[in-house]
Amino acid sequence: MYSHFYVKYATFFLVFLTVHLLSAGSDEEFEKSVLLFENQKYSEAREILLEIVRKQDSHSRAWYYLSKIAVREKQIDDAYDYIKKAIEVEESSDVLSIYYFQLGDVYGYKAMEASVLRKPARARSVRRSFETAVELDPENIEARMGLIMFYSQAPGIMGGSKSKAMEQVEELKKRDPVQGHIASANIYRGENDLLKAEGECIAARDIDPANPLPYMILVPIYEAMGDYAKGWENLESLIRNIPDYVPAYYQYGRFSDISGEKTETGKKYFKKYLENTPGPNSPSHAWAHYRLGNLYLKDDDLQHARYHYEKALELDPEHKQVKEALGRLQ
Repeated sequence: MYSHFYVKYATFFLVFLTVHLLSAGSDEEFEKSVLLFENQKYSEAREILLEIVRKQDSHSRAWYYLSKIAVREKQIDDAYDYIKKAIEVEESSDVLSIYYFQLGDVYGYKAMEASVLRKPARARSVRRSFETAVELDPENIEARMGLIMFYSQAPGIMGGSKSKAMEQVEELKKRDPVQGHIASANIYRGENDLLKAEGECIAARDIDPANPLPYMILVPIYEAMGDYAKGWENLESLIRNIPDYVPAYYQYGRFSDISGEKTETGKKYFKKYLENTPGPNSPSHAWAHYRLGNLYLKDDDLQHARYHYEKALELDPEHKQVKEALGRLQ
């Protein structure tokens, strides 16, 4: 329940570790595995990493990436074993902070899979891992973000606390005002205080117009408000200010599908989205084809609607909404 949030910040870890590795003179094969991981070629990266740890058991960063790959492939027990090994052989507190954040992420997945009786213990392990990450490196922004999300979402019996969440928000704002406002916005969204959430996102957006996250968080806020005018203004600002941010094109198309407005531009942007490979936490091409089919259906273009629904079903044969849409076309 927590892990979907953390995935959004994986890029930070990749950049940080790549710099660390280059400065330490890391081997060429390891650098190759990192690039493969970044390009979502997980099986190829894993093969190289396993060979590295077979030869050098103390290569903590190889163990770390093996854990990241295992999470992406939903092999959570393996992910746990790999990150525990990385922690065991690493000495640098800054790097250990990143590893403990990963450990908390893994415990989050374990909590989702655990029985009702075991969930509280798993949740406490998430909290302890994030707290340790922050203690090891108070400047680890992502660890603070994770801890804020935990404190704000978890029940009190599992260690959740609104006051602790807000304490971490204030610490975060001292170090990174943009991320601090984003964290605060997420808390207010969780409480359904949409006006305060909007204000925090706008504050973050004003500080750094080149950061896509405030814009992206505003999309569901304006959707929940039913304020399509602000929604369009926000999305158009996002695409204007960050034209290379591909997920924005999907969100524009989705907003067009929901609102029934600007359908021609929505179609164009879905097609642009389909020209790119989705990131690990981005909507699939199946979803893009499905919503693109919806836009054609709104314009009574049944031929193109059917084409995109069938493409979606080809990519995801279990897609419930696509099956229902095709059923309505019979």
